[in-house]
Amino acid sequence: MMQWITESLLKREIDKLSSKDNLDEQDYFLLTQCKKELSVLNRLKIEGIDTRGNVEEVEERLKGNSVYFINKAEYDNMYQKSVLFDAVKNIVNS
Repeated sequence: MMQWITESLLKREIDKLSSKDNLDEQDYFLLTQCKKELSVLNRLKIEGIDTRGNVEEVEERLKGNSVYFINKAEYDNMYQKSVLFDAVKNIVNS
């Protein structure tokens, strides 16, 4: 639900800004940024966010949680190194 509302608000803002005849620098930046954020949201499908309770409780639950985007080659490289590290650690600890 939260993602749907955010996407709807971004689309509404994009439509509003796109319908303007002459965009000033600030409106152009906002339009571009909204389009970029909508692209990210379309790619990132969040299955569930715990939004129970008041705003402070939601903020506390989300504190420390992050999402990182890296390309697959970087991820694969990091994964291979972690597997190798674990194997070496197991040998050393044996």
